[in-house]
Amino acid sequence: MPKGATPKPPAYPIESVDNALQLLLLFREQPTLRVADASRTLGVAPSTAHRLIAMLKYHGFVEQDPRSKAYRAGAALAQIGLAVVRAMDVRTIARPIMELLGSDLGETIHLAALDRHEVIFLDSVESRFIVRVGSRVGVRLPAHMTALGKVLLASLPGDRLVELYPEEQLPGGARTSLVNRKVLFKSLKKIAHDGYAVSVGEIESDVAAIAAPIRAPSGQVTAAMSVAVPVSRFSEQFASRAVPRLAAAVAEVSGQL
Repeated sequence: MPKGATPKPPAYPIESVDNALQLLLLFREQPTLRVADASRTLGVAPSTAHRLIAMLKYHGFVEQDPRSKAYRAGAALAQIGLAVVRAMDVRTIARPIMELLGSDLGETIHLAALDRHEVIFLDSVESRFIVRVGSRVGVRLPAHMTALGKVLLASLPGDRLVELYPEEQLPGGARTSLVNRKVLFKSLKKIAHDGYAVSVGEIESDVAAIAAPIRAPSGQVTAAMSVAVPVSRFSEQFASRAVPRLAAAVAEVSGQL
């Protein structure tokens, strides 16, 4: 799905659930919410909006300011957010291991997680070379065009992949060899078998990367780590040295989760 595209809605949407979730999403853009805001956003009567907010309040997702009477994010919503942050604390564990790996290989090390069809960079340790792959913390890229993204996608079940890539044609054009879903899914099976993914010049023509998955105690893949290198320094010899070192690094992070 192209970046910024609207995801396909479920076949049998439940309007009340959809409306409640839309209200919660408003807190990404504004700190408080009034019944009039909810009514206008959803296109429903104020009484309907009030009932939706009342249910969210009942479950702790919103709370009402006694002075302004506006609603703000409640404890339940905050707890969910904190749970996500704690899950992302893989950064705390991974950081010293990334630094050691970067020192060993001399190249930039990235840590990333999957967000639907995109990979989001959580942390980076830059190479000591003048010509190097820079930090990408906070950057989002198409998952199927990065080594990190592909190794994360390879952990997903087939039905989830079809949901993320409903169209046979993939975005990216000539920049990637994965031009259609069939080729992508076939490559993901190989990546799952090999335990690592490689990308050369797909996002940027002069960047190559090798990535491997980080697993929670349950075995679920929660993040991935990569070594990124300018194509001018990427070779089979470098890959043969980097793959086992990267595998050891992700195994160490996984073991500490």
